[in-house]
Amino acid sequence: MPIQNNTFFKAIDFDSQIVKIIDNLLKSYPLTKKLSSVIGKPLLDNVELGFFSSGFEIIKQGETGKDVFFHCNNEVDVIVNDQAICKMQAPGLIGDKGIVSQDAIRSASIVVSEDNTCLFLKIPMDIFLRSYKDISIPDEDFAQEKEIYFQLFTEIQQRLFKYAFLQRQIWEEVSLLLKNLNTQLIVGIFEKKKEVEWKDETWTILKAFLAKNYKFVWPAEIPINAGTYRDILYSILGKVFPATKFSGPEDVYLRKKQQLWVNWLNKTSALVIKTLSNDQLPVNIGGIGLFDPRNYQGRVQAMLSSIEQKFMFKKVKLKGNEEHVESLKVKNFFGKEIDSNQFNLKEYLTVFEELFELKRPNRLLAQVAQQAARVTAKSENEFNDSVSRMQQFITRVQNLSMVEEKTEVDVNKLNAFLNSIQTIKTGLKSYNKKIVGMTQNFIGETRFTANITPKIIDIAKSVSVQQIRSNLIKSLNQIINHFGMTQANVSKTALAQFLFISESVSGDIIPQREIDQHYWIPISSSAGFYLNNELQGEIEPGTIIGGENWKILSNHEGIAAESYTLKTPKVLPGSPNYEFIYFTIPKDLAVWNRKAKSFDTNFDEMTLPLAQWIVSSHIRQIRQKHKDCKFLFKKYAKVVEVLETEGKIREFESSQYVIPEKIQKKINNKINNSVGISFPYKEDLTSEKLSKHLYITILKQTKRFYKNLSIEEQNNKAYTLWRFVQREIIQFIPHKPFVKPSVPKILNSDISQRLLSVFEKHGLTLRTESETYILIPEIDLIETFSQNTGYDYGQKLAIIAEVMKILEIENHLILTNALAYRKQLSKIENVNLDINYDKLQSEFILESIIKLQNLLNQHFEKESESLEN
Repeated sequence: MPIQNNTFFKAIDFDSQIVKIIDNLLKSYPLTKKLSSVIGKPLLDNVELGFFSSGFEIIKQGETGKDVFFHCNNEVDVIVNDQAICKMQAPGLIGDKGIVSQDAIRSASIVVSEDNTCLFLKIPMDIFLRSYKDISIPDEDFAQEKEIYFQLFTEIQQRLFKYAFLQRQIWEEVSLLLKNLNTQLIVGIFEKKKEVEWKDETWTILKAFLAKNYKFVWPAEIPINAGTYRDILYSILGKVFPATKFSGPEDVYLRKKQQLWVNWLNKTSALVIKTLSNDQLPVNIGGIGLFDPRNYQGRVQAMLSSIEQKFMFKKVKLKGNEEHVESLKVKNFFGKEIDSNQFNLKEYLTVFEELFELKRPNRLLAQVAQQAARVTAKSENEFNDSVSRMQQFITRVQNLSMVEEKTEVDVNKLNAFLNSIQTIKTGLKSYNKKIVGMTQNFIGETRFTANITPKIIDIAKSVSVQQIRSNLIKSLNQIINHFGMTQANVSKTALAQFLFISESVSGDIIPQREIDQHYWIPISSSAGFYLNNELQGEIEPGTIIGGENWKILSNHEGIAAESYTLKTPKVLPGSPNYEFIYFTIPKDLAVWNRKAKSFDTNFDEMTLPLAQWIVSSHIRQIRQKHKDCKFLFKKYAKVVEVLETEGKIREFESSQYVIPEKIQKKINNKINNSVGISFPYKEDLTSEKLSKHLYITILKQTKRFYKNLSIEEQNNKAYTLWRFVQREIIQFIPHKPFVKPSVPKILNSDISQRLLSVFEKHGLTLRTESETYILIPEIDLIETFSQNTGYDYGQKLAIIAEVMKILEIENHLILTNALAYRKQLSKIENVNLDINYDKLQSEFILESIIKLQNLLNQHFEKESESLEN
C-alpha cells in the first residue's frame, strides 16, 4: 500500500503486533475502554491510524461527524471562529462531543500545531451507535451504553472546568489592554482639545489633582474643558521644569520635558477613567460576554427536573416521600468550593434508579447520561466562543494601540537563505566523504578539530565542478548578508578565511570546554542553550556564543559557577535525521585570548580585521538583546499584573473581611458610577457577602433591561459586568501579599564606561561610529589604531584582549538574562489558578504509544524499501 502522511490506514492491515498494541492502548483509556467493551472486536476491525503533519485539519468547525480521534503524541491547536483557543497535549480524545450532539456539527477545528507531526487513531462511531427506539435490543445491553455516555459526560465536564481558569485570565488581559487603550485615547482628547461631555465630578477631581500636586487653584472665570485644562497643565509644566534651570544641552532638555509631559497626561487620563461609566469610555467591552458557570448548573438542574416529572416513585418508597424528594434534589450532587460547579452524575443515576419506577432502566439511564453529556458539551461550546471573542478583542485592541510593529518576511530572501544552508550541507557531506572519510567525527558531540573541520574554501576545493564551487561561495555570502555579519572594514573574502563549518546531527551537544575555547555561531535554527543541564531557551541563528572569557564568569560579580552547553534539537519520531550547521572561529585565530606578545606578521591582514568583526558582532548582539530584555520585561510585568488581579478577585469573592464604613462608601461610589447601583451601609458586610449581593443585584438589573435575551444570555451578560465591576473595587480592599514569580536579574550595565576606560588607560582616543550613544558605542579598532601610532603588536593585542573580555562577559550575561525572561514567561503565562489536575492517562498509555510509534516507523521504513526495490 502507498506510504504517506496525512492519510488514514486500517489498523488491521498492519501486522498483528501493531494491532495488539492498538487494542491494549484503547483498553487503557477510560472512554475507549468502555467503547471496546460495548462493541468488541468490530471496533478494532474498524479503527484507522495515520501520521499527520503541521497544519493538517483533523476536524473542521461546522462540518458534521461522529468520528472520535485518539490523539497519541505532540500537540494540536483548538481553533474556534479562526481564533486559536488553546493547545491540547497528547494523549487524549478529540471529537467526542460529536457522539452526544443531536446534529453532530463540529464546534471547533482541530489542527496539528506548528512544527509537529501527530499520530492519530480514528474510531468511526457513526457505524456503532444504536437507536433507543430499537426494541429488539435487550435492555441489559444498554448498561454498557449508559457507561459510555457517563464516561463522555465525565470527560467533557473535566475538560470544561480544567480550562475554566483560562477565561478569567484572558478577561484580566482584556481589562488591562482596555485600560491602556482608553488611557491613550483620553490623552489624545487632551492633546487635540476635543469637546467631551464628562460629568462635573470628573472636572472636580481634575481640579483637585492640580491643587494637590501643583498648588494651582482653577480660576472661576475660566471655563473648564479638555482644551483649557491641557493648556494650563502645560503652562504649569513650564514653571515646574524651566529650561533656565537645566544645565544640559537643549535637545536633552526638550526630550526630558516631553517625557515628563507624557507622564503627566497619563496620570491625568487615569484619573478621568476612574470617574467615567462604562458607556462613556472611548472603547468599552462591547459584545464580549464571559461564560457564567452558573448557567451550567441551571441547565443540568432544568434538564434533570424535566425528566423526573415523567416518572413515579417506587411504591415501597411512598412513605416519607418528602425525604426522597429532598435526597434527589440536583443541587445535592454538585461539589463544594472549587468543585462547586462539577456535577456527580454517577451518584445521581444511582439515586434516580433507586427511587423511580423504570420499565427499561438501562435504556433510560443511558438517555439521561447522554442528555447530561449534551448539556456539558453545549456549555463547553459557549466557553470556547467566549474565549474566541475575547481573543479577537485583544487582537483588535493591540492593533489600535500599535503595541508591536510586525515586519513582513521577504519570502524570496528567506527561501534563498534556506537554499544556501542546504548547499553548504551538501558540500560538507561531499567534503567529509572525500577528504575526511567519515560524516561524523565524534559520537554525541560537536568539536572543532584542526585539519578536519573545514572552511568554506576547503569545501569548495574538494569539489571538482566549477559551478558547485561558485554556488558554495555565493551561499556563504548570502548567509553572511542574512545575519548582518558584514562590516565596513571586513570583506567577505576575509570572512571566508575566518569561518570554519562545523556539523552536528540530532541530539549532539557542544560541551562547555569547546564553548570556552572557540567562538560558535549557529546557522540552523532551534539550538538549545543549557545551564547546568536545564534548558534555558533556543539560541537565535547568527548569535555568537563562547570565547575564553566565558569560563571566568564564576568569578564575575558573584555569579555561581555554571556548566553550559549547546544542543542540537532532536528530530521528531519518524522524521529523517538532519545536519545542523555552526560557523566556528577557533582559538588559534583569536590570538588575543592567548595573551600573545610576540611579533605577529599577519596582524593587519588577519588579526585586526577578525577582532574588528567579532567586536562589532558582540556590540550588535548586546544592543539587540538589550532591546529584547526591555520588551520581555514589559510583557513579564503585564502577565504578573494579570495574575495578581485575578488572585485579588478570588480572595475578594471568598474573604470574610468585614468592610469598614469609610471603605463601603468608596466602593458604593465606584459601583454607582460603573453600573448605577447603590446599597445601604451594613456593619457586618464582608467582601464575600458584598460579592454575592453585587452579582444578584446586577443579574436582576440585567434581566430588567434585557428582557429579549435568553436566561443564559442574561446570566452571561450579568456575570461579565460583575467581573468588570469587581476589578474596579478590589483596589479598596486590603489583600494578602501576592506571591509573585521570581524576577530574572535586570542588568544595569556600565559597559560603555568600562570600554572607554580601557582605551583611556592606554592613552588612546576611541574612534567610534557616533559621538552620541545610549547603551554601547560602536568601536572602530582599525581606525583607532591607524590614528594612534607608536603601539606595537603586543600592546594592541593586550587592548583587544581587554575589550573582548568585557564584551564576551556582557554578551553572556545579557543573553542568559533574555533567555531567563522567556523561560519565566513560559512558566507564568499559563498558570492554572484553580487546581493542578493530574493527567488522566497513566504511564502505561504513554509507553504503549511509544511502542506503537516505533513499530509503525519500522513498518513504514520496510514498506518504503520494498517499494524502492
